[in-house]
Amino acid sequence: MDEINIVYEDDNIIVCAKPAGMATESARVGSMDVVSAVKNHIARENRNNKGRQGKNLPPYVALINRIDQPVEGLVLLGKDKKSAADLSRQLTDKRITKRYLTVVCGKPSEEKGRLVNYLSRSKNGDALVEEDDKNGAKKAILNYECLKTVEEKTLIKVELETGRFHQIRAQFANIGCPIYGDVRYGCKPEDTMLVGFGEIALCSYQLILKHPVTGKKLDIVYKPESEVFNKYFKEEVESL
Repeated sequence: MDEINIVYEDDNIIVCAKPAGMATESARVGSMDVVSAVKNHIARENRNNKGRQGKNLPPYVALINRIDQPVEGLVLLGKDKKSAADLSRQLTDKRITKRYLTVVCGKPSEEKGRLVNYLSRSKNGDALVEEDDKNGAKKAILNYECLKTVEEKTLIKVELETGRFHQIRAQFANIGCPIYGDVRYGCKPEDTMLVGFGEIALCSYQLILKHPVTGKKLDIVYKPESEVFNKYFKEEVESL
């Protein structure tokens, strides 16, 4: 799993689609991660473009957003320090829209909703839903819309207001609708047949941002490849 899909690229930014199972950065020895794969891609491009200045220098790559290793979808990176700083400010100021598609087990009680919780981290590294902000718990907010339910599986569109650790996974598990394949957060083992080992039915499918140099609005969409999306919700995914 050493290849990534480049969805958008110019001189200042790059957006790639991370396959489920690949780490965003700092993968274990012998495994590829997104940052390393992008550096390899840029280095190859530089070798092929002999007129490019600094082609022999190590590529500059700055990671802007992260997604969990079992999750597939869009990852944004800056290719120079000024662009990366601008994108990081956009992310901090909540000016980058991050939307996800997920398939959950069951169905939320409301077709549309807003989940507001406080999340902390357990000793074993899981996200825990708390009643308040004690013990360092941080507020986590997302908005969701149910698109279709088939055989006790529901396709949901999610827009994040915050970007907490394992936020989507923990918040949907908390309302009794764990993500398909996510045994770590309560999915039953039998609800893992249509995802690969170590993968879950969650995809970062849309990023909306302002280009750091031109100021142009970029609306970048990627359609999930996981089998569970294509078997039960192909028409809905294709219409996005």
